Amino acid sequence: MKEKYLILDPSLFTSTSRLKDALKVLSVLKENSVKVVLPSSLTDDFEALLAGKEPENLYAIYKAWLPLYPEDHIIAIVKHQMIDKDYLDGLRIFFKEYSPIAAREYVGDIEQLGERSIRRDRVRKKLGMTVGQIVFELIAVSHKLGAWIVGFGRRVYTFLSEVGVKISESKSSLKEYIKRHSKVRRSLKIAGLAFSLGAVKILLTSLGLPETLLIGDIGIAIVLVANG
Repeated sequence: MKEKYLILDPSLFTSTSRLKDALKVLSVLKENSVKVVLPSSLTDDFEALLAGKEPENLYAIYKAWLPLYPEDHIIAIVKHQMIDKDYLDGLRIFFKEYSPIAAREYVGDIEQLGERSIRRDRVRKKLGMTVGQIVFELIAVSHKLGAWIVGFGRRVYTFLSEVGVKISESKSSLKEYIKRHSKVRRSLKIAGLAFSLGAVKILLTSLGLPETLLIGDIGIAIVLVANG
């Protein structure tokens, strides 16, 4: 069976309960052969947490992914994760079972995507260095490896919309299967990036999306989201 790549967005890791739910989702996806990729800054920061060190980027990442939280609350979350046994145990299980690979290993040398061009430097300028780098890596890995972007909520799609990527969401038989077997109740979203109608058709099939979602005008690019 062909190996499937997953690229995980930061929303899976902002709390202990989310991390536990992420592991449940991954356990269902693990029924097939999967390889897990993480944004590079998340990989570095989680390795720092597990080594008992201060993470470099988690404050900025959580501030972006939890926009309604005050800054002192974000700081408290990171400080808590540094010492919380349940959270650190969850991270250890995640690294042991899924051996996540930093996105830079696959897309570190890519500076633009597509003929009409989503440029790394433009995304970082628009969203800021830390967030822009994560967002670019998410879509670059999805494009290069055919990876699914897996996360909770739609924060990353807000960022993608800001840099001109079209977003289309629909109910998905795949997503329903994963939620039913993982028993995760929060808003799970699985997505993929397409630059052409042919790529859209492949995504529709792989994500269990209806063919009625076919779109004529893709624009710069389109992200199809299995919603729910």
